[in-house]
Order: sequence, then C-alpha cells, then structure tokens
Amino acid sequence: MNFKTLPGCLRVAVMFGLAAATHSIPYARAATSGANGTHDPSRIVESDGKFYFCSTGGNCASSVDGLKWSDAPLRIPIPAWAETYTEVTGYSGNQGIWAPDLIDANGKYYIYYSFCGKPASKAPCVIGLYTTPTLDANSTSFRLTDEGEVVNSPPNTTSYQFSTIDPAPLVDAKGELWSAWGSGYGKDASLPQIFVTRLTATGLPLTSDPGYKPSKRTPAKGFWALATTPYWPCRMETTTSRIIDSRSQVVTAPIAKCAWIASNSTPTARSNR
Repeated sequence: MNFKTLPGCLRVAVMFGLAAATHSIPYARAATSGANGTHDPSRIVESDGKFYFCSTGGNCASSVDGLKWSDAPLRIPIPAWAETYTEVTGYSGNQGIWAPDLIDANGKYYIYYSFCGKPASKAPCVIGLYTTPTLDANSTSFRLTDEGEVVNSPPNTTSYQFSTIDPAPLVDAKGELWSAWGSGYGKDASLPQIFVTRLTATGLPLTSDPGYKPSKRTPAKGFWALATTPYWPCRMETTTSRIIDSRSQVVTAPIAKCAWIASNSTPTARSNR
C-alpha cells in the first residue's frame, strides 16, 4: 500500500485496511484501540517509524503498528491570516480546522486543511497548507511552516455553489502534485462542486494553470479513481452511507461513470449508471 499517494477520499477505510495489511488478518477482526476516534480523518502517512493521521479539529494521532493509537503532539492550527477571508460582510469567525489531509512528497510532508466562516451554509472557505520535514513534533527536525492559502471561495450565490474544503492531494505518475477539493454539502447539485488544482513542488497552485477542472484522483490499473459519498449525480436507494467510485484515465478528465458503491460499509457491485 502506497500511503504517499492514497487519496483522502478513502480515509476511514484506510485506517482499518492498514491494520489488516500489517497483521495479515481480516480487517473486521483487526480492532484498533486508544486514540482512534476521529471525524474527517486524513489518509494515514508514515513518518520516522510511526503512522500518523489528523482529523477535523486539527488534532492528530500516531501509532507504531496501525492498531494502537495515541494522541500525537502534532496539531494543525488555524493560521493567523484566517480572518482575511472569514471576516467579510455577513460572516464572522471560523469553525476551526476541517478535513485535513497529509501527503509525503519532495522530501517533506504537506499538511492541507480547510476552514470556513460562520454561518457555514454559504460562508467563504479556504484551503491552506503547512509543510514540515517530519510529522514528529518532538523531533529536532520538526518545523511547521505556514505556506499560506491554496484556494479560496467567497460567499456563495445562486450561481456560485461550491466550497473550498476537503483537500485530497495526490502525486501523479510524473511526480507532479495535484489536489482535489470541494463539497456539495447544502449546495445546488446541478452546478460543479468538485474540482482539481495543479500544484507546484511548493504545494501551492501552479500560476499557469488555466483554472479549476473537474477531478479524478488515484491510479487504479491505469485509471484515476475518485471515491465520493454523493447524492448526485448517481441517485441510488436511500442508505445511511454510501461510496461511489468514479474513474478516468486522465487526472483532469470529466467524471463519466459510477462504477461501484459501498453501502453501510458493505461493498456492493453495481452496473454503471
């Protein structure tokens, strides 16, 4: 399993899948313990002999075996410049760190995160970036560098219906950085809401990139796969949880099909719709 390029969209499944792979037993029997409670967890990334993941709220956890987890000293803070985006007419403050994701590339760790103003439904949102040589905050090599804003969205209108949240960085076959992002939560589902941005080695957007592009994520037998939990465009029967896997041979190509669903944690094969 390559934790460096695994998409954030598979975050919860990865945590338990890791335990299974480590101990060669069915994942349903590989119970985790300790500081394993999480909301919007990142992918799991290895750093200096430990596995790490971070969650909404900015807290992180570490483990040496993928099963027993402890609170890690690593924390993702709201940046000092946050109010530049959230203190606008009709909005005030922020709701803390949302849905961070981690990726190991170019000799450092990129820590992507998002935050939004209050109230959330139409608030301006931002994806930001920290970098560090190690995720071990007790290491003498640890340096959490604020790289600033990656992308942002102003307050939504009837024609502008997406939020810059839920970053999911990836490294393609050429070693180039990208990040998927976006959310349709509370938005007009007929308008674009999930995008991908080309990044430089700094982890920030490529200035020559012509703009936002509909996204696809992680390579699977020659394809990029994007796992989502949507209610659109593939309207399936009502369930408490579902995951749809869409694939493309090009990172920036449009989503064309929904290949399968995991419903209530049980993968279920589906015909394309």
